[in-house]
Amino acid sequence: MRPAKNLDSSASSNPDGARIRPPCAALRGRSFTSLLTALCVVLPLAIFSHSTEARSFTATDLLPLEVDNSWTYLVDGVEEVRTVVDSESVSGETFFTIEVLSGPDAGAIQIGSNNENGLRTHRVFVPGFDGGEEIYAPPLLALEEEFDAGSDFAESGSLTLTLTGTGTFPATYQNEVTVTDLESVSVPAGTFDALRVDTVLVIDVDVSGTSVEISSSGSEWFVSGIGVVKASGEVDGEPFLTELVATNVPEPSAWMLQTAALLSVAFAGRWRSAHR
Repeated sequence: MRPAKNLDSSASSNPDGARIRPPCAALRGRSFTSLLTALCVVLPLAIFSHSTEARSFTATDLLPLEVDNSWTYLVDGVEEVRTVVDSESVSGETFFTIEVLSGPDAGAIQIGSNNENGLRTHRVFVPGFDGGEEIYAPPLLALEEEFDAGSDFAESGSLTLTLTGTGTFPATYQNEVTVTDLESVSVPAGTFDALRVDTVLVIDVDVSGTSVEISSSGSEWFVSGIGVVKASGEVDGEPFLTELVATNVPEPSAWMLQTAALLSVAFAGRWRSAHR
């Protein structure tokens, strides 16, 4: 299984030598926390000049979650398709299911939400003999609802970690997120002005009374109206790279420009007709 981008974690070993590798480690590169959170610290490519006021962003703009929204990525050189396949409203909150439809991690899913509580991951499931499930309480926060460039936030909580063929383990997590600023990022889908978000996630797993620490760090680059265009990091000493190849999600800015142009033409035509 390939590291995924959207929940952060890595492989580790317990004192008895058994491998402890959370499902999210297999899915790294999805952003989307995406899918399971992409995390890593890398040098900025090209930081744009700052204005006197901090740039403001909203999570719902940076990752548009709607059923049928789809992203095709190269994950360590292998093509993978991730699609929002379902949504469900529970107690007034909408939960989206993102599924990996093709590639080595096909069948993996992430349950997430993106609303006034921010962009969060509630559950991650990875099929296969080395897969399993992660359930976060509170949900793992990737982005707050509204924030400025240069801001950071942290949270901690509990985690139920189930490893296929091994068992279920209680765990705790500590998550730290740092928002940098816009950078110029080139991927197969094109060149974008993307917001880089760095994340460090540390998970402490209780294995038969012994604490096993799993930690990793990474970065994701978000483009407003599109989602994650790049994720890079390292899991258990192994680097990973995820790059956007194509998506059916349009940039709102382009859509708005086209709509504004059409409205402008329509208004101008009506104005001319009214004043003949």
